[in-house]
Amino acid sequence: MSTNRERFLRLSEARLEKTIKQIELIGNLSDKTNYSYHPDEVDDLFAQIDDALKQAKQKFKDKQKAKKLSMPRGI
Repeated sequence: MSTNRERFLRLSEARLEKTIKQIELIGNLSDKTNYSYHPDEVDDLFAQIDDALKQAKQKFKDKQKAKKLSMPRGI
């Protein structure tokens, strides 16, 4: 049985690799010989990615904040 830390490291590495691959595939959409798009569509696409990333980061911040609040004083 793996520890929480080992699971985090294993899963985060795999998910990061998948995420980077998907971002690279989105970048491929910039090829005007194969795709047609409007600048506002690109802005919306990256705004959605930015929002999702901010939400994920906030989850980590919220967990860290909750941990600090639950520590006894003097630590």
